[in-house]
Amino acid sequence: LEGSKPGDDRLQLMRFDDVKPFIDEAIALGVKQLSFTGGEPFINKDIVRILDYALQYRPCMVLTNATEPLIKRLPQLESLREHSHAVHFRVSLDHFLAHEHDKGRGEGMFSMALDGLCALSDRGFSVSVANQKISGLPTSKVANCFSEVFRGAGLPEDLPRIEFPEFYPPNTTVPAPQ
Repeated sequence: LEGSKPGDDRLQLMRFDDVKPFIDEAIALGVKQLSFTGGEPFINKDIVRILDYALQYRPCMVLTNATEPLIKRLPQLESLREHSHAVHFRVSLDHFLAHEHDKGRGEGMFSMALDGLCALSDRGFSVSVANQKISGLPTSKVANCFSEVFRGAGLPEDLPRIEFPEFYPPNTTVPAPQ
């Protein structure tokens, strides 16, 4: 949903009229699901209108930080549940420890993300969590720690979670397995 013009360092958000032709083309090509990400999609003033349009044709997934921009729009999201196609929200939680998550996102962001995740779940939306692989810990330990966080927040402890591999900085040489 983000775009910019050559030579323009300012962030340019794609508005509904910019996005609609891409949605129409994707539908014509037979895309099964439409996914929206950003940065944070909910900084786009047209995101609810965009989702409303897309949900008329296909299920949608939105990757969000579930922080203030989403929380401010929660009342507007109610209408999205009226479509025959569902919207799914995948919330980024970088770590199961608040201070580790907040290192990269800012103080208090872990708590706010959990609030947003709970608000979406409480409103009956399909939700899951995404995190990067946490090095140095066995996968089962990470899963148990996230389950404790979910349970403590009043969410199902078996909330779906996807773990992404390590993302390396640009120009890093990473040995690939043969």
